[in-house]
Amino acid sequence: MQQYEVNVIAEARDDIANLIDFYEETAGVESALRFEGAVWEALNSLGFLPSSNPIWEAEEGLRRLNMHSHKVAIIYSVDDRELKVIAVQAFHTSAAPKKQISALTRRLEELVKRT
Repeated sequence: MQQYEVNVIAEARDDIANLIDFYEETAGVESALRFEGAVWEALNSLGFLPSSNPIWEAEEGLRRLNMHSHKVAIIYSVDDRELKVIAVQAFHTSAAPKKQISALTRRLEELVKRT
């Protein structure tokens, strides 16, 4: 089985840091630490069988990893030729979907400009 390299863009790292802060503020330090461990474990798991998660219906070419225990979604792309996974967004699933899609669209446009 091929292992994929997992990259998390800076904006997605910021999303994760904001979610950690959210969990700390709303549920306490222990909850935030559990979430932090779980999110990095989930991201690392994308190195194996990244295409096993569902395609995200809001944006063609992206997949969605659902962290059900924390109600968080991680949006990412898979490059099978380069064996790379690029995480581009993380958000709490109770957030406004249209707002998340709009933010992701802007983020992807900026990412294209940088490459």
